[in-house]
Amino acid sequence: MRCNSCDIDLSNRDEQVTHYKSDWHRCNLKRKLKNLEKISEEKFDVADVGDISSISGSDSESELEEIIDESSVQESDHKIRHPRLFLRNKEGKLFSIFHCILYNKKDEPENENDLREIIKGLAIKTKWSIFMLSGGHFAGAVFDKNAMILHKTFHRYVVRAKRGTVQSQHDKKGGHAKSAGANLRRYNEASLTQQIQNILKEWSCDIATSSRIFIRCSMSSRSILFSGKSPVLLKDDKRITHMPFPTRRPTLKEVQRVHAKLSNCLFYSDESVLVRSPPQKVKKSPVRRENIKSNTSKRKKRRNSIDSEEIEKQESSTEDDEDDCITNYNLTAAMETFSTGNLKEYEHSFGNKKEDELKKLRNEIYTYCKYGDESKLKDALKDSKVTKKFLNERFGREDTTFLHTACKNKFENIIVLLLDVGCDPTIRDKSGSYPYVVAQDRQTRNILRKYRTANPTQYDYEKAQVSCVLNVYCVTN
Repeated sequence: MRCNSCDIDLSNRDEQVTHYKSDWHRCNLKRKLKNLEKISEEKFDVADVGDISSISGSDSESELEEIIDESSVQESDHKIRHPRLFLRNKEGKLFSIFHCILYNKKDEPENENDLREIIKGLAIKTKWSIFMLSGGHFAGAVFDKNAMILHKTFHRYVVRAKRGTVQSQHDKKGGHAKSAGANLRRYNEASLTQQIQNILKEWSCDIATSSRIFIRCSMSSRSILFSGKSPVLLKDDKRITHMPFPTRRPTLKEVQRVHAKLSNCLFYSDESVLVRSPPQKVKKSPVRRENIKSNTSKRKKRRNSIDSEEIEKQESSTEDDEDDCITNYNLTAAMETFSTGNLKEYEHSFGNKKEDELKKLRNEIYTYCKYGDESKLKDALKDSKVTKKFLNERFGREDTTFLHTACKNKFENIIVLLLDVGCDPTIRDKSGSYPYVVAQDRQTRNILRKYRTANPTQYDYEKAQVSCVLNVYCVTN
């Protein structure tokens, strides 16, 4: 038998076991891990204690007591760095809660008395706000105890396909793409920022009265939550803290799961059941300061090379019982506004306010023509921006007009109203068809023919292929 770490021969099994339990062997193992040379037993006994680390320590008052016991230091640091705070109640039962629900890193209590007062006030400070943002997905909610009093979720297309990064991050690297998709993602990022800031302003009263504010977003997306003319969330707010565990894609169910996990209290039957897994982030300590600095720099490099916003940390596929949150949804009927915009390549300018207003007005009029809302259409046509040129512009993939839309959907009153305000029936769509041709039934065509009879000189009806004056049979039918 032979020990390669200490370079000695062993005669039997008992001697081998005794040697492996000795401080000399453990010291050589540690030196081997650090790529240091092994030392002899004589040198170990007389060596300077400052150069050697003891594993098991010594019960006597020898020089080995001055040696830094790295395992004990790591153990104590682990307790400090653990995301949960371990306490005992009056009955002596061991339990734990998350540090973040008590204080953030910048506002840690100085002594146990301050910590005790914070824990006592935890029972009445139960109004929490939670905001999550990742990959264009946003989810936010305000909880008062277990009741969710406010919530909002939505999604915008901002992530580049097969790239995993948002468009703004790609632009910062110098690659300003001019494709339709890139312009759409830039527009959606601006809309996402504005929409989130509007929600924060609407909830400002509830956010101001919240005792804790939990956020989850990447470094590059924090400006969305903390920016604006008068931001609701401030970076130096001591109530704001980050979630101490991985989360999934921001959804309403995920926000509920996060709240349930943050507010739970774990009880333990014995200290031995505590899991002592190494933490991901290590605080700086006097021991091995150079190694910690090097590890920190490596983590920063990895963080800079990978956009953390697009990486969703996946947990186990089977959820815990605490994840099973049931939500009741109320379904309400609502009119949907159809957008006539397409994905053709264009140069978008966020400063062109007039063009955006015309686009919004066109979408509204198109929606009223599609669904036959005559009263709202009359109000929209009173807008000063509505001109004959505007009414007769073609839009969308089919190069259609408002009159084409009304004829396709068989709204007689809408057709007459559009003709009265100047919608020209001689304009073709992309397929070369006139509004009279796209009308799907005889009754709709008769409306155009009646209008020709009542207003014979208003339009070129022959060019529009509108039939001549109605006979008695057509009028009666």
